[in-house]
Amino acid sequence: MSSFPRKRTAVACNYCRHRKRRCDSKKPVCGLCAESGIDCEYPEVGIAADETLQQLLNRLTDLEAQVKQQSVSMATSPPPNLESRFHGTSPFPYAAPDISSHVPAETRLAATSRLFIADTHGNHGTGHAYPLPGSHSEARVVVDDDGEDAHDVSLTIPIGHWTTTGSLFLLPQVKSLIGDYPDNFFLQLESSRTISVQDAVFRDITDNSPLPQLHAEITDPLISAFFAYVHPAFPVLDRDMFMPLYHQVLEQGLRADAESALCLVLLALGKVATNSPYCPTSGNHDSAQGLEYFAPAYRLATALWGFCYEKVEVSALTLIHAALYFQHLNLPLQAWRMVHLTSVTLQSSVASSITSRSNHDTCSPAARLVWACFIFESDTLAEFHVPRTGIELLVGKMQFPSFSTYTDRDALLFLAVCSIRRLLNRIHSTLYVNSQLTQPISSPRLSRASESPSALAGIVTETKFQSVCAELVRQLKSWYESLPDEIKPDLDDKTPRDLHDGWLRLRYWSAMHIIGRPFVIHVVMSPNRSSFPPHVIEYCKLSLDSCRSSIAMAGHILRHRTQYTWIITHARLILETLTRCIAVY
Repeated sequence: MSSFPRKRTAVACNYCRHRKRRCDSKKPVCGLCAESGIDCEYPEVGIAADETLQQLLNRLTDLEAQVKQQSVSMATSPPPNLESRFHGTSPFPYAAPDISSHVPAETRLAATSRLFIADTHGNHGTGHAYPLPGSHSEARVVVDDDGEDAHDVSLTIPIGHWTTTGSLFLLPQVKSLIGDYPDNFFLQLESSRTISVQDAVFRDITDNSPLPQLHAEITDPLISAFFAYVHPAFPVLDRDMFMPLYHQVLEQGLRADAESALCLVLLALGKVATNSPYCPTSGNHDSAQGLEYFAPAYRLATALWGFCYEKVEVSALTLIHAALYFQHLNLPLQAWRMVHLTSVTLQSSVASSITSRSNHDTCSPAARLVWACFIFESDTLAEFHVPRTGIELLVGKMQFPSFSTYTDRDALLFLAVCSIRRLLNRIHSTLYVNSQLTQPISSPRLSRASESPSALAGIVTETKFQSVCAELVRQLKSWYESLPDEIKPDLDDKTPRDLHDGWLRLRYWSAMHIIGRPFVIHVVMSPNRSSFPPHVIEYCKLSLDSCRSSIAMAGHILRHRTQYTWIITHARLILETLTRCIAVY
């Protein structure tokens, strides 16, 4: 086969290119343009390509400069000094300044937390970055100073993590203290409970009970009780939106619609909030739990979830408040199922609108609902190994919610819980990954140490692990220091101002406790207890002090109906374990 020299394709003029005609490429005027009597223009060859190439070269130059700057910064920045953090007048020198002074209220609503995870290839303002154990993308812990969002790669609590109370049952020291129990003991216990709510709901369904009659003289105090005692903790419902809806339901009567279901579940919550779990005002236990309202609400809510695709926000509000109702009755698994339905509803219906950056979207009830789902689900995942809904993927694309009509305190409390829940998830995913069930983001050394809860004790002396724990403590302290005075707990005063102040303290001490727990496990499992490095002793002290504070706070919290009754068990176990081991040895 003969070969022919390849010729460069002639460049057609602009007129021929536009008309899709074959151009003879004659210059200065091609044949077709000469026949048509129009100006013949040829494209400037190479200019567009040269401009694109120059843009790529400029981009590469900028990236090289950023990499060099980052390398110099990492080389010159000393690792965190644990000794200086735990000794002296300022144990945590990196604590953030108080954001509450001279800052408008609307600004403080969005400034409760500046803690994010970012990729080193990104540019997120002037935040301070600290490396985490080598992830595939070199993830770094970032404190964002300019308020810009950063991508958080650790919003998800890892599958099979070792933070649960059940994981402590695998330790020999805990077995000798309380006996031999499976690591999923609490999940089995909750799954097998017989509850009066179930009987009431089944009875309402099988009997096809009519919807109850509402009377304002009875229901108005219950709605007021809901907004006074329940709503401040999770202010996802817009009161100005709800009250006209409530009065319309009172006037027209209950129907098989989303508005009636929402009113019923709020009435049930108001009934629960006004009754102590130990001293109900009525001799009828079902009445004290508000089951006369909740049973029909549950029937309507679940039916509407399966068949109705309108009024999504109202249906989601009903489901999330049903979850809150179960939480107040200390039924975490039933609450998780309601959260699961809410999450699926939001992700399938309104995800595109609530991930928008506009202020309207962040103020919408749907945006607050997503964050409430994230908090509820994370609280459950921290203690039980149940399936995820993927709500953290939606949260990762969102800003913190906004509150335009609420009091500062209610909104700030909710934002504080949102931000510390993100930090708690980061602690779970950084320190307690189970490498047997997941592909962890942590380094190989941390992965090997995460094959069992007892193996956590083997890495507490590693420099990288110490640095990570020190950074997490610094972030927790920074979160606390950034809280506005309206909601900032006085940790020296052991008596909370109110129930919501106590909840915030419990989350803070829980985070501090689980950061130091690996060091406690290291001490109780060590065959030689004669001496330990100073940083190990300091972290043990930090964890134990947090446990004691949590248990003392529980005395105030458990006097009321609360969704946090079952959360404090792990602190009690770890404290008793160390106390017993110290007494024996």
